[in-house]
Amino acid sequence: MEDYYLLFLSVTNYGPLLQTSVAMKPKGAAFKPKTETKNKPWFKKDSAYKRAEAVYHKIQEERRQQAEERKKQKEEREKALESYMSTKKKMNKALRKKTKKGQPKLNSQIEVLLEKIEKRVAKKKK
Repeated sequence: MEDYYLLFLSVTNYGPLLQTSVAMKPKGAAFKPKTETKNKPWFKKDSAYKRAEAVYHKIQEERRQQAEERKKQKEEREKALESYMSTKKKMNKALRKKTKKGQPKLNSQIEVLLEKIEKRVAKKKK
């Protein structure tokens, strides 16, 4: 039977590729069952459960990191909004000041304008 196989290999295009694998095996070599190869430490495979568990933990870690990032961004937005609202409230309070006769106080309006100019100059320097 082996002779026919070698003859087939020599006639077909697969001959040079497959002949080397046949020639490498000695004729009396016994077939190794799969159980022997599984006992080697470098060949151990994780079970389907362990692979699924690893994927699950990886997904959970990613979700946790995304949640922390969203929470941090939300806190930053709230902090920026709070500072903006406090400055706006302060400016509006200064601009609404009136004299006894109902005329606007120009002193407070000039202070508001001065603060705005100082902020612009500070931004340009940075």
